[in-house]
Amino acid sequence: MKTMSFFQVSLTVICVMSMMIVPASCTKDNDDSPVTGPIEYGKTFSYTFEGNTLYYVIDSLSQSATLVAPLYPDYPKDEILRIDGWQGYEQPKGNVTIPESVEYGGKRFPVTAIGEGAFSLCSDITSVTLPEGITTIGASAFDTCTGLTTVNLPGSLTSIEKWAFADCKSMSAIELPESLTAIGPNCFNGNESLTAVTIPSRIKTICIAAFVNCTSLATVNLPEGLTTIEDYAFSYCYSLSEINLPEGLTTIGDFAFDQCKSLSAIILPEKLTIMGDHCFTGAELITTVTVPGSIQSFGEGVFMDCTGLTTAILNEKLTTIGTFMFANCTNLTTVNLPEGITTISYAAFNRCSNLKGITFPSTLTTIEDWAFQYAEKIGPDIVIPEGVTSIGRAAFGDCYSMESITLPSTLQTVGEFALAACTILNNVTFPDHLTHLASTALQGCTSLTNCHLPAQMEYIDDWLFTNSGITHIDIPEHVTRIGEGAFQKCMSLHELSLPASVAELADSVFTLGTSLESLTLDSPVPPTVTETTFETYTTAITVPSGTGNAYRSHEIWGRFAIITEEE
Repeated sequence: MKTMSFFQVSLTVICVMSMMIVPASCTKDNDDSPVTGPIEYGKTFSYTFEGNTLYYVIDSLSQSATLVAPLYPDYPKDEILRIDGWQGYEQPKGNVTIPESVEYGGKRFPVTAIGEGAFSLCSDITSVTLPEGITTIGASAFDTCTGLTTVNLPGSLTSIEKWAFADCKSMSAIELPESLTAIGPNCFNGNESLTAVTIPSRIKTICIAAFVNCTSLATVNLPEGLTTIEDYAFSYCYSLSEINLPEGLTTIGDFAFDQCKSLSAIILPEKLTIMGDHCFTGAELITTVTVPGSIQSFGEGVFMDCTGLTTAILNEKLTTIGTFMFANCTNLTTVNLPEGITTISYAAFNRCSNLKGITFPSTLTTIEDWAFQYAEKIGPDIVIPEGVTSIGRAAFGDCYSMESITLPSTLQTVGEFALAACTILNNVTFPDHLTHLASTALQGCTSLTNCHLPAQMEYIDDWLFTNSGITHIDIPEHVTRIGEGAFQKCMSLHELSLPASVAELADSVFTLGTSLESLTLDSPVPPTVTETTFETYTTAITVPSGTGNAYRSHEIWGRFAIITEEE
């Protein structure tokens, strides 16, 4: 029988003892699975903690770990470009706790960041706990984690990047730590179960679309230091019923509160300078609004479709009523236009169907297109102040309660459809220096029986009096042309005299029911007409003495059976 040497016995004892020693790493968390071997910075490695195998990379400069998806950094994306970094790997499920540190290559590294797309599309996660030490949650980190209900954020967190919690549709609440200084664009986009949020005091800006489509969000607490609410920040938050805008707020971006249909009251702070396009469009329950004089820039449609708005108070420092500013505010009855206002912009009060009496400031110079169209109750008497130079296209079109309008001597242009379809308008006088009125300006004014045209008028524009109630009108001495359809469908017009200056009558001037009984022409030369100028040739024509043969021999004028010369 062989006996073992001293060396062999010693070796056997060492081997047995080594099998009994518990590795140091196991004393911290008995389910850690540290990776041994040399450290490879920037390379993904796995680490199992409390039953979930997650993936990390080590930064060589900070000597810290960032949690990433296993396919980092070359993430594939799904059909709508969401990061899908777990393709081919088993996704984490249930409650996920992130360790404070991970072991790699025999060394421990603190976990300081959740990387881009780390848990994107991991729909079976229900809760996440982040340890102290994490400072950043990267872009799309938890994007479309549709089963996620609870997130515990550490006091060390300073930044949540874009799309980080987008479409986390089951998350009803989240407590944002006071350490937070940045909430990225679209951060909580589509979190339809989220009901309330308090923005930490260090946040200065609510980024683009940060809470867009949070349809159950009812309460938002904003910090006093907030200066900017960017575009779409709370757009389509249908349940948002109240929000206190801090006094230091200077900017509300485009569509910031668009379609916040439950928002019932707002107080705009005195330091506010910019209100973006449609920033409160569709806030149907707001009843009163006071616009501060600090506003330097209005976007389009600021209060458009605020159908519950009854009163608008405008500060005296304002100079412009913005484009579509109160459009379709169907219950707006009262608005003051303070001195200092120079422009009422495009469609500013369009379809304000209950707006009644309105007094224009003496500083007003321009009323733009569609400004008061379909303001059905405005009137009965409208006075446009001296100083106004332009009334735009359809500016007072379809104002069904307007009986008269007084126009200033300073007026230079009257746009198409400017007073069209004002069906009870019966009195309007245009200043004599105007050379023309735009086409269709008085179309459909069925109660307008007489109209004083400018003495310097050079032509009657197309469709000017179409379907109006005109019974008598004096054509000024400088008019050279009667435009297409100018007196079409004027059923009550039976007599008309044209001065010698008229050299042309365009198509369809007297058609579709306009049946003149008599037409007097002062021109010795038959004016140019077309095959469609007249619908019938029964009108009695009177021409200057000695010109009857010229008219009778004319190809079209000669079709009239009765042509007589003045005595």
